[in-house]
Amino acid sequence: MAYDLLINNGRVVDGSGEPAFQADVAVHQGKIVGVGKYKGAAAKRVIDAEGRVVAPGFIDHHTHFDPQAVWDPYCGSWVHNGHTTVIVGQCGQVIAPVRPGDGEWYLEFFSDAEQIPLPVLKAGVDVTWESVGDYLNALGKKRGINVGTLVGHSGIRRYVMGEAASEREATSEEMAAMKSLIREGMCDGALGFSTAPKDRGDPAGVPDDAERWAPASVPGELGTGVFQGAGGTPGGTKATRAVARELAARTG
Repeated sequence: MAYDLLINNGRVVDGSGEPAFQADVAVHQGKIVGVGKYKGAAAKRVIDAEGRVVAPGFIDHHTHFDPQAVWDPYCGSWVHNGHTTVIVGQCGQVIAPVRPGDGEWYLEFFSDAEQIPLPVLKAGVDVTWESVGDYLNALGKKRGINVGTLVGHSGIRRYVMGEAASEREATSEEMAAMKSLIREGMCDGALGFSTAPKDRGDPAGVPDDAERWAPASVPGELGTGVFQGAGGTPGGTKATRAVARELAARTG
């Protein structure tokens, strides 16, 4: 068998927790097909990795590359640091779903929260999508690093409530609409839901706990997904454990 790529003589760290070991790595059709002794095997390309570490791509599970990934498919230096996957949509902060014509609000939100000049964001991001699925499809047109996203609380509040999202708690009808958006987003490929339970002056800082935790039922209904919360929990570790128990009860 002729492999597409052989990486020989490397010090392999495979992510299993076991000690590093000397080995060759064989790649064919974009997949690792063997780790062991392949010196002398036929391959289209051979890399001598002697003195180097060979490892699976790193996953950064908390980033805010939502807008940058649109114009920079490799997310700056992240891919050069060994990352092959980043997760966006953290802390309730997203750029999808977005109502047509409201894209600038989302970019202003990112500009304020991440200290990225708004002109830079506007120059790099043309918000032509509406749904989470549309956003993921837009990223797929410039495929570089792998990107996974969460459905963000601030984003869906803005989508459902408009300007009122930053001013008041949601009605039962609005909460139902938000849960529907989470469900739609996850069915389109989102990995779960995120929120920021603290007063940051953004839409996710307005609701009470009843509204904040209600979306947790959606991953439970779907039987998959994660719930990410940022901002800390008053009361220390005991309160954090109480929140975890509440989420477990809501998600099943």
